[in-house]
Amino acid sequence: WLEQQIIKARGQDTQSVHHLSDGRRILIKQVNLTNGHSFYAASDITLSYGARNELKLAAGKFSQFAELASDWFWELDDELKYKYHSEHRERYSESYVPGALIGISRLEDLKRAGVLQNEQLADHNRCLLNHDSVEVILTLEDKFGEQSFAQISAKPLFDEEGCFSGYIGAGRDVTEMFKLQQQIS
Repeated sequence: WLEQQIIKARGQDTQSVHHLSDGRRILIKQVNLTNGHSFYAASDITLSYGARNELKLAAGKFSQFAELASDWFWELDDELKYKYHSEHRERYSESYVPGALIGISRLEDLKRAGVLQNEQLADHNRCLLNHDSVEVILTLEDKFGEQSFAQISAKPLFDEEGCFSGYIGAGRDVTEMFKLQQQIS
């Protein structure tokens, strides 16, 4: 197997993973030296490979769960820019494309999404800027000109040293609940 890899490399630096029959994975790196010889290093990457695959599976499951849920989910970085947003934005944005919000400031996005400027939005923005938890109901005007209401919850994230690293948040359309309350009133 190693001889085949050397032939494939044709004098270039390479790395490849060899799968052993017992399930282990070995990373083999070949570095060509200036004197015409090659240096080889082998590392057992079984644990890190398994952990990376488990992490990919978990991220995939979360993403699928978020897309199936009736709520929408988002994650912000330490500059309050989207790192992730689930695909439940169509009602509030004619031009929404999945992934289009990545790198966009949440504060700017809410202005464009038709969120009405009121005390609830000011409280939302104040909490984000102060790295506090968020619990508000925002009033939106959707692409059809109708008012709707979204319950927003968000928690700040901090790293091991206690430094702010972003937010995770969720939104839920509570328009029907508000309409029922108005009818009862």
